[in-house]
Amino acid sequence: KNWLSFRQNLVDDGIIQNINNNLTFVQDYLFSSPSAAAAIVMGRSANGLTEWKLADGRILKAVESSENKL
Repeated sequence: KNWLSFRQNLVDDGIIQNINNNLTFVQDYLFSSPSAAAAIVMGRSANGLTEWKLADGRILKAVESSENKL
């Protein structure tokens, strides 16, 4: 799985560290897409437009759709 090797690269580069058996970002990292970020965080393939949610519960896809209507 591509996300698994990508996550391992982030670990190897010191961007993610294993702290108390939890993978933790210790540096900021800019992902190429919301889906790539979601896959690394969730540890599986993921659709970032539906996985990322705002505090009010709206998904990223809904937020992007409303911004495109402006």
